[in-house]
Amino acid sequence: MLIEPIVYVTGVPITIPGYGRVSWFGGPDDNTMGRFETLALYPTTRRWDLDPNDFYCALPVQWRQGPFAIRQRREGYWPWRDVRDWWRAQRIVWVRPDFQRAVVTRVVDLGPNWKMMRVGDLSPGAMTALGVKTDDPVYSGFGDPALPLGPIDPVKLGIRPK
Repeated sequence: MLIEPIVYVTGVPITIPGYGRVSWFGGPDDNTMGRFETLALYPTTRRWDLDPNDFYCALPVQWRQGPFAIRQRREGYWPWRDVRDWWRAQRIVWVRPDFQRAVVTRVVDLGPNWKMMRVGDLSPGAMTALGVKTDDPVYSGFGDPALPLGPIDPVKLGIRPK
């Protein structure tokens, strides 16, 4: 089942966009950033080293900003490892607007930049499985952390047009 795009991390609401444009990133063909840039959630892994056939994504979530970060700094505690581990365990479900295809990904990085006006960046493998290309719109939301990565039948998730 697709979960609403709002969840709570240590009592603070975290939202991912529910609908918008996507692009791709990662793998040896990704020349959009520095060749040795590492991932926010996996700091020892370079974007260059990601397998383009794997199912991963980057979300424009700024968990180091906003009221949560301000409160944590004021209290002298920033649970970076807790937040990082929480995001590593999440599954994000991406669904085509025609509801014919869906894919489950894991979160590996921050991005895209908010100026790009995109809801996320997907691996080339996830883009292919969805049958979308750069700037195509998709739906997104949190999925059950037990969902397997990869393509999944939207009907099995209970996803249907309204």
